[in-house]
Amino acid sequence: MWFEIPRVEALAPDQAALKAARGLTKLTLWPVLGSQALILWGECQGSGANPYQVGVDARDMGYRCTCPSRKAPCKHVLALMLIAATDASAIVPCAAPEWVGEWLGRRRPSQGRQAPKPATTSQRPMPSARPGLGGAPQPTATRPLTDVSGPADRLIASEHFPPGGEIALFSAEAPQDDVRSQARRAATEASIAAGLDELEDWISDQLRAGLTRLVAEAPQRCRRIAARLVDHKAGSLASRVDEMPARLFALPSAERARQAVRELGKLVLLAQAWRADPTAPHIRRAVGVAEQRAAVLADPRALRTTSVWEVAGSRVTTRRDRLISHATWLINLGEGPPCALLQDYYPVTAPRAPAQMPAGRQIAAELVYYPGGPPVRAVIATQEPVRERLAWPAPAPGGTEFDPLAACRQLWDAAPWELEAPALLGPGGIVQGGGVQLWWGGGAVALPLARPCPVALLGSRLEAFGIWDGARLDLLAAQSEFGPVTM
Repeated sequence: MWFEIPRVEALAPDQAALKAARGLTKLTLWPVLGSQALILWGECQGSGANPYQVGVDARDMGYRCTCPSRKAPCKHVLALMLIAATDASAIVPCAAPEWVGEWLGRRRPSQGRQAPKPATTSQRPMPSARPGLGGAPQPTATRPLTDVSGPADRLIASEHFPPGGEIALFSAEAPQDDVRSQARRAATEASIAAGLDELEDWISDQLRAGLTRLVAEAPQRCRRIAARLVDHKAGSLASRVDEMPARLFALPSAERARQAVRELGKLVLLAQAWRADPTAPHIRRAVGVAEQRAAVLADPRALRTTSVWEVAGSRVTTRRDRLISHATWLINLGEGPPCALLQDYYPVTAPRAPAQMPAGRQIAAELVYYPGGPPVRAVIATQEPVRERLAWPAPAPGGTEFDPLAACRQLWDAAPWELEAPALLGPGGIVQGGGVQLWWGGGAVALPLARPCPVALLGSRLEAFGIWDGARLDLLAAQSEFGPVTM
């Protein structure tokens, strides 16, 4: 047996989809039903001229359907699962059609999993053998297997599964709420996987059509794929794609195509990272939704750092989804991670903005960093004012040559899909060159500024803190010979 009916019911996005799926389990609506290894597929006759192509990958609960429904999984996918749960003999082992092989190729099965070979001209998919349609029922034999993940777990295999191709089902002894939560989690991950497949197909289409057209039509194109990512429950990724046009148009026109390639490449890296480890907290935050603050504070894995912090500055932007993003950066004046990001979101219709921390203020606080990945985003657990101001930390040990982008490269080595990285810049200054202002600390590194700084700072010796995105440095705060400076 492939699935159990309670599991399929738990995967349904709503009762309407489940009811519609039950109406599609009539075998006369499925001219093609087949399986190979842990893959099953079918063609369901809908209202259009061509049947919908439906596939399910039971290894990780992935699925696809060519129908235009925005529900995930759609009624056709649920109907195929219900057929497998109630009448497995209707699904005949046979060679996979070409579209199944193409779909599995895009899904990039993990190492050790073999995708079904597509049918050739001499080996065509076998029609379903079922009563009333010119064939006899195929018996399905099941056998219990050794427990591998706990005494309450069980595995089911059938003749459709090759040796080593068993599929894990939910525990019969597990509480019903746990079964439902596991099913919802599996459905969410499968939906996100389908969304990432669609995103990579979209990226390939943009590159084939040309970067010039992508940049010119970025707002419309990005909005469409962002809406699809929302449908696939990849909310954080959808917001990132939706904001990409604003980041592109903030640059000079000559740099937009290059930045578009950079952003598309980082999206591919994020998709690959999610497939490699969809349970990693920092990857899930970048794709889906971040943890609640209460959950971060209660997480025993989270890094806790008690130190004195200085507010470097804030960046407040209004996003296209009508949320205001309020990012506040803190510089660590003691031991531990060099900085921290406090990130808040609230609707534009909110009666008032949350209390802001003014730039230059120093606080003694315990920060709890979000688990997983480089320690950047954090929440404040406790805080109190400081009586005596502390100086900024030295950005590099004495006697060594200072690399202003070393910390940025370190962060991108751990999370290459991130768009920005904080940079604490050592002694240097702001110079004018080529019509733009540059941060120059000596040597060959000169970083263009995203915003012009006060003319009075030109030529002054400064230590500064900013955000580097690979093309521009957004200075937030600096320490000059005359005292602290906020940008």
